[in-house]
Amino acid sequence: MMEFKDYMNGKYVTWRDNAVGNEAGVAKFSRLIGFKHSTVNEWLSGRNIPSRPSIKKLAQIEMFSDIYSVLELPQSLSPLDKLPPVIKDAILSAWNSAALRMSENGTTIDSPDGRKIFIEEVVKSQEKLNGA
Repeated sequence: MMEFKDYMNGKYVTWRDNAVGNEAGVAKFSRLIGFKHSTVNEWLSGRNIPSRPSIKKLAQIEMFSDIYSVLELPQSLSPLDKLPPVIKDAILSAWNSAALRMSENGTTIDSPDGRKIFIEEVVKSQEKLNGA
């Protein structure tokens, strides 16, 4: 797996080589990608690596669209994505149904009634999975 500093340096050098004018330094590159100059310097030197939210932000920039594959990082930030699709879909369906019912009843998941509604929807979802 490539180290982040090597990946970042490659992106910076490619950008710098293609930049027009005298202002092709790290400060301009940092502004372009939306991070503090000091943060980008830490990444380039290997003193620090980006947080998951920062990686997600970088991935939205065209020049970093390969960040997950090159660094062999999972794109998911959700534990649900580790579940089999049928289970994940059942949980999301239960949540959506519960959220609708809670909205209709003027309650939230933080209340006893909201938690009861959610559990009921999870049970319904489980019954559907089991063919009941």
